[in-house]
Amino acid sequence: MVLAALIRVGYQPLIPFGGGLRYDLAFDLDGQFKRVQCKTGRLVNGVVAFQTANWSRPTSPGRSYCGEVEYFGVYCPDTEEVYLVPIEDVHDRGAYLRVEPTRNGQAKGVRWAKDYVL
Repeated sequence: MVLAALIRVGYQPLIPFGGGLRYDLAFDLDGQFKRVQCKTGRLVNGVVAFQTANWSRPTSPGRSYCGEVEYFGVYCPDTEEVYLVPIEDVHDRGAYLRVEPTRNGQAKGVRWAKDYVL
């Protein structure tokens, strides 16, 4: 879904050959390749939640993607949207993109999903 969304908006994605890389695809942005790790988001309590680290075992501390990707490409089946999220906008373990307004009306510091729709 992320690959299709990148093509739909005019990017020419690249798919790495072979395995063992920390990114799933890349695209050219102004002459620089940007690496993308694809994730599935889940709509939970008004936010799209997704992991930003890889856990090889449930008891492991998780391995961050910092320095190894520039973006997370997140597809959420519940919203039927693809989000392109810069890694510097999220935490090392997980991230939330708010779809519904907060119950207390807070807007400052909220990471709105609509700002990342591809």
